[in-house]
Amino acid sequence: MQQSQSAAAMIEEPAEPLDLPPAIQAGAPSDNPVAAEALTAEANPDLAALLQLTDTCSPSVADFAATYAGQTIQFDGHIGALANYENYDTRYLVLLSVGDYDESNPTGPNFQYRDINLVSDLNWTGPNIPDGIKVNDRFRFTSEVRSYEEQTCLLLLEPVATEAR
Repeated sequence: MQQSQSAAAMIEEPAEPLDLPPAIQAGAPSDNPVAAEALTAEANPDLAALLQLTDTCSPSVADFAATYAGQTIQFDGHIGALANYENYDTRYLVLLSVGDYDESNPTGPNFQYRDINLVSDLNWTGPNIPDGIKVNDRFRFTSEVRSYEEQTCLLLLEPVATEAR
């Protein structure tokens, strides 16, 4: 098994969507100045190249993480996998994948959020906040680049804003 497959295999899909309480309030994406200043594939050639990778363990993922650590990026993607974090019922590991789900043509690195609460830590924005999330749901992720784990081929991110698309 390849290292890139082992990262996804460590996270199991929940059978049902994970519920989010209806009381979440959020503003429009333009209300978030950090998201407005995020690096995008349209404006940053390095991010554009990263999102087009087909080798999730490419050395260029580590290079990107080292160069852009602490900076905010934004990309359209989907939930690749969800799993409880350690023994917690309300904390999760979330694998993020680039673009819409396409089993025959996956691109981009394996991004991961760790130890997050799906209600408060994703910082929901926009008019269509979901009642729950499940694998393959589509979002615009605005995230801070943290680090790259070579042994798992995971590019670790910290959520800044999440918008349904």
